[in-house]
Amino acid sequence: MTRCICPNNIQKLKIDRCSSITSVSLPTQKLKSIFIYDCKKLLEEELVGEKSNLLFKNKNTSMLENVRIRGWPNLRSITELSYFIHLREIQIEDSPSIESIPDREFPSLTLLKYMTILNCPSMDSSFPRGLWPVNLHSLVIGQLKKPISQWGLQNFPTSLVYLSLFGGSKEDDVSSCTQLSHLLPSSLTSLHVQNFEKLESLSMGLQHLTSLRHLSIDNVPNMKDIQEIMFPSLSSLIIRGCPNLKERCSRRGSYWPLISHIPNVKIDGHYIH
Repeated sequence: MTRCICPNNIQKLKIDRCSSITSVSLPTQKLKSIFIYDCKKLLEEELVGEKSNLLFKNKNTSMLENVRIRGWPNLRSITELSYFIHLREIQIEDSPSIESIPDREFPSLTLLKYMTILNCPSMDSSFPRGLWPVNLHSLVIGQLKKPISQWGLQNFPTSLVYLSLFGGSKEDDVSSCTQLSHLLPSSLTSLHVQNFEKLESLSMGLQHLTSLRHLSIDNVPNMKDIQEIMFPSLSSLIIRGCPNLKERCSRRGSYWPLISHIPNVKIDGHYIH
């Protein structure tokens, strides 16, 4: 099958790893969820807009709540989101050609709580620029054109409680937590950092994270230190691919007296507490 034409009454559409599909046409009157995963030959370059067969602008009929896109090589832009006033979740991931997303419209999307923008290396270098949904709850972001070290102050809303930051871009040069601390709002209860090859510590500038309960550090091979003031509030600590931390957090390591109270400690896939 190379073309998909959907009936008018569908509420959810999921297309997963359809290697031959090149075109999808669908209505927006009742559609609430659209998931498109790993459709390498899909020719559409625009997700929303007058030239797109996928989601036409229609402020009177759109009930769209969830958009998840992963592995869409030809996707180049999302030009309009403000009409989708019911949008609660948007995920754009592993789409190497996307260049723009209408972030100036984010503040008007008051129901949008869950956002993932990950591994989109062609994204306009002006993004991100501190414009976010006012009730954003969870954000997974990274591997964009602009290195995290150049993001500057992002003015995340106080509603943000989960933040996952991914390094791994070619220009990634984050080596100190002082290059990240300004991105971490005090409202966070969960923090995940992954794929920062040069990052050596989370030992300074994190005193304000007094609400943090869950800390996950994944594939940060040079990480040596974590700010000890963070440990008392934690209820879970997950470490993977961090050999220096693995040794310090073991039962015989220097951090063990500080983390032994944490109910869930998981290192390289194994619970030690």
